[in-house]
Amino acid sequence: MATGDGRYLTIQQVKDDIPAEILKWLTYGADHPNTDPTTWTIDDDKIASAISRAEDNVDTKIAKRYQVPLDLGSADGAASEIIRQAALLLVQHVLYSKVGHADEKRSELAQALSTLDSIAKGERELPGVEVQARKRVYYTAPQPKFSRNISANTDRVTNVED
Repeated sequence: MATGDGRYLTIQQVKDDIPAEILKWLTYGADHPNTDPTTWTIDDDKIASAISRAEDNVDTKIAKRYQVPLDLGSADGAASEIIRQAALLLVQHVLYSKVGHADEKRSELAQALSTLDSIAKGERELPGVEVQARKRVYYTAPQPKFSRNISANTDRVTNVED
């Protein structure tokens, strides 16, 4: 049984947002189409799996600007709500896509990705969440030990001494 303790979203929050009959169909009924709908139950493990995928997508999108996973405990309530809403839209898309109805949630997916992209680009801030300092990475390469000396009459490789 799933605990529902996601980084940004809980199973209960998903249940509060998506009507129970739809969740029953998304998490049970689509896998058991020839059963009586009155016997369908909500599969918390499938919701937890969708939450995990959605939260991974959130982290992937904003990782270049923020240290992930985000610590929203000290963040402004607005930051928590922005991330929660984006994760919830992604969960909906994941659940619908698993039953072959991803097109029904295409606009939700676009909205979530647009929000996360604007956060990653710095066009939208997460109040109370510290921005990760940009680190410069410098690459160095050793001097080559061999070179190709081409003269007019020969094409040979010679050893270059250090």
